[in-house]
Amino acid sequence: MKNIEVEEQMSSWLFKQLKLHLDQERKYQPREKGLSLIECTTENENTLCPRLRNAKVEDLWSLVNFFGFATETFVLAVNILDRFLALMKERAVESRQTGSTT
Repeated sequence: MKNIEVEEQMSSWLFKQLKLHLDQERKYQPREKGLSLIECTTENENTLCPRLRNAKVEDLWSLVNFFGFATETFVLAVNILDRFLALMKERAVESRQTGSTT
């Protein structure tokens, strides 16, 4: 009987966690403008094209597996990487448009 109660508590906790993360997901999505800038980037030594981004994602997956982290860690790391790349790309485009060199 206790095992059933424990399982019910665990499933209830998991559903609460899932709902919490789904509610927060929109807040942490990269902006579409930044993602489209990454996707249309041509390769040169100053940019990170989609092929190089995918290589970095594979590196992250290797690290997650090597250290035995949860899959959620990988997903969060990729999310952070995409948001960072989108933000940096947006800043680069904005600085080119205004003529500043930051």
